[in-house]
Amino acid sequence: MTADQEPRRTPRHVEVRGGTWDSFRGWGTESEDRTRATVPWIGLVLVALGLLFLADEFLPAIRVASSLVFLAIGVGLIGLWLVRRRTAALYAGALITALAVPSVLRDLGIVAGGGWTTLSLGVGFLFIALVRYTEHGGWGWQAWVGGILVLVGGASTTEAFARLGWPVLLVLIGLFIVLRGNIRPGGTRRW
Repeated sequence: MTADQEPRRTPRHVEVRGGTWDSFRGWGTESEDRTRATVPWIGLVLVALGLLFLADEFLPAIRVASSLVFLAIGVGLIGLWLVRRRTAALYAGALITALAVPSVLRDLGIVAGGGWTTLSLGVGFLFIALVRYTEHGGWGWQAWVGGILVLVGGASTTEAFARLGWPVLLVLIGLFIVLRGNIRPGGTRRW
């Protein structure tokens, strides 16, 4: 068949009934959107975050509250992941929680010094790697990033870890390379 002889396909019309989504106004039917003014939720969230950051700068007592708000957002996203199993909620929840925990601990006077955010992010990535592994997805790059961040962050938090962390990291990377190179695709060792 030539191009002139091929039957023409007509595009199918797909209709979604029940409502429309407007990213600035939310979910609603067309008639509701025309008759009722809706709230621009994204704008309200941005205003609330901006006010929270401004209050954090000018009122030190608010600092603990703002850290707790971000911790609650992170934990809430992890809860959403537990219910709906959405990958984006897992990553966002783990990383926001990892960024919020050191701030809360610092604001409460439990920890001091640097390296805690890096250590916490490493733990967050290791959590993601553990979730991937338990869901039969393998460890993934998240385990490597998490492990490196835990070692670097831990090295920054304690002096003993600073002296031992890098040599241990080099040994672990070297062992991984040696063992990975000596395993055949069928799972048997070459030795």
